[in-house]
Amino acid sequence: MPRARQRYVLSPERLEGVDRGSTIRLPEEAAHHVARVVRLREGELIAVTDGGGRSFLVRLRRVDARAVEGEVLGPEYPEGDGRDPEASVAVDLAFALLKGDRSETVLALATEIGVRRYRPFLSTRTVVRPEGEARRRREERFRAVVREAVELSGRTHLPPVEPIASFADVLASFPSYAAVFVPYELAAAAHGGVYPHLLEVYRALPPRAFRGPLLLVVGPEGGFAPEEAEAAQHAGAHLVSLGPRILRAETAAVYAVSLLLGEEAFLSARPSGGVS
Repeated sequence: MPRARQRYVLSPERLEGVDRGSTIRLPEEAAHHVARVVRLREGELIAVTDGGGRSFLVRLRRVDARAVEGEVLGPEYPEGDGRDPEASVAVDLAFALLKGDRSETVLALATEIGVRRYRPFLSTRTVVRPEGEARRRREERFRAVVREAVELSGRTHLPPVEPIASFADVLASFPSYAAVFVPYELAAAAHGGVYPHLLEVYRALPPRAFRGPLLLVVGPEGGFAPEEAEAAQHAGAHLVSLGPRILRAETAAVYAVSLLLGEEAFLSARPSGGVS
């Protein structure tokens, strides 16, 4: 099946009951983008998804100043064609808020790679601490960034971004995961050693854990305070290394996600689908 030039995340209600041959009308923002920004024409293809796993190819039948409508050709990723863009294991990312637009960088890149859900939080060394309206705007911006990344990357799931929480809230979520990984370098160096590498720990998990969900917890600039790392370990997290180099917080988050989901993609492609 041909590929679409553009992708749009629509509300589940707008795609309810949609099937091959249905006609859909794009909401105002998406219609403006089609008609005025990328200037698509009648007959061209777009993809639409409800963010919950359903996505369709749509051939544009009407593009004008008043409306943009199209005919649904069918599922974008027919079952069994091997093109499902979603990871087979769920990886969530909890990250401490970062200065400037660095949190947005993490969200954009990690969404493209395949993260399922985000849990932004405030830790002891977090510098940025928005409150009230500023916090609400930050959360809205985070969700907009994730939405744009889904549309760019061809995903069918829109990862939720949880409200900004405390580190204690993140710790409380640990029991809902098959495994939790916390990259933490400084304490290992202080104790004269290094923690095992993330992939070493991941590969040693019992088989049931490979089904996930998994949680990565990445700290702010300056890393976690020692008492936070101890609390995470006490709550069941694996303290892990990402290698011998010191990484920026945003680099650590994206790199850790890449390691886990890259490993998952490699193992899924193997005939056995497992770890030897």
